[in-house]
Amino acid sequence: MNVKKFKKYAYASAFIALLSCSPAWAEPSETPEELQKSGPEYMRTEGIDSEEAYQEQSAEQEEIINNNISQDEVNIPIFDMRGDDGVLMSFRPSGITFLSPNRILVTDENNQQLHIFDIEGRRFRRVANPRSLSQPRYTGLSNIENNKFFAVGSHYHQNNNVRYVWARSVLHMYELRGEIFTDSSAEINYDPELAWRNTGHYGEMTENPLRVEGVACDPIDDIIYFGLSKPADENGKITVLTLPLSQVMEKKRKLKFENFDSDLLLGTDPLTEEPFVLTDICCVPERGLLFLLSSKSKDERRAGSSQIWFQANGSQNARLIADQIAPGNFASGLGVLQRGEAFDIGLVFDNNPELNDTPSRFMILKDIDI
Repeated sequence: MNVKKFKKYAYASAFIALLSCSPAWAEPSETPEELQKSGPEYMRTEGIDSEEAYQEQSAEQEEIINNNISQDEVNIPIFDMRGDDGVLMSFRPSGITFLSPNRILVTDENNQQLHIFDIEGRRFRRVANPRSLSQPRYTGLSNIENNKFFAVGSHYHQNNNVRYVWARSVLHMYELRGEIFTDSSAEINYDPELAWRNTGHYGEMTENPLRVEGVACDPIDDIIYFGLSKPADENGKITVLTLPLSQVMEKKRKLKFENFDSDLLLGTDPLTEEPFVLTDICCVPERGLLFLLSSKSKDERRAGSSQIWFQANGSQNARLIADQIAPGNFASGLGVLQRGEAFDIGLVFDNNPELNDTPSRFMILKDIDI
């Protein structure tokens, strides 16, 4: 699916949603058939900052409809993330990886548990942590190998207090056996603390603390990537740091980050008139890296749209592969599933339900050209 076609898909689906979707807090459907009847629910007018922007987007939607694109062609469903009792009011998804074509593993920035969902946003199981943790605030998740994962903490310490350093600066390994984590899961903190301190943006005394948004592992090339949203790059580019994966897993102390070289600039989202931020990264084995960019208003009450970029191994140039994704939702995590030569990309949206009365959501982009 190319970018131009995807933009048409996104806008036309949004237009259909305006006509047919149920209220944001309607009782979630219980079957795929009912979910399809309710229509995609991801176009929200609150995500548009001005009447001029709204009119411009409406004109584009009208043009798409006049071009006779059918609903079957443009329907990209997005699902409220929900449990047995309905929408998960406090759930804030931050990282995602596929367990199978029909199951995803998701980190929750609001609590210490990881969750298994099906691909229609229904929680299949909460996977209990084998030990008590002090609110690690996981912000990223990456597959290492079959059923082994790294979950990374935010490393962001706005209050410059040492207790936040200890609680949030984590890189935990989880191993899933069936639907249960092994007893050794999250037992060891693999976080390369000395390497972080050497950046000058880590710890209780720094004036410009860093914030880790995503982690990606490439066992083939022995690289672990960390995607940062803070501090901002002085040239307006994304910030990604790398280390040898094997040395991190061996807990080597004398490690030094290398900067990942990319020409990807963080532009401005026209829906919010705010800069995009890097919210997650994902490794596509033997191909390259995916970058997820999203935006929201300064008060965090309105989300804009999102973009996905891809940078091939050995290249410095990133190319846009999906644009204007789910306006009105804040994409916070992405995972990739390879099906032969085709790729599906799963996205979770942290809409901060407690603040904004908007459910966190999940969607899949199918047959993406990577």
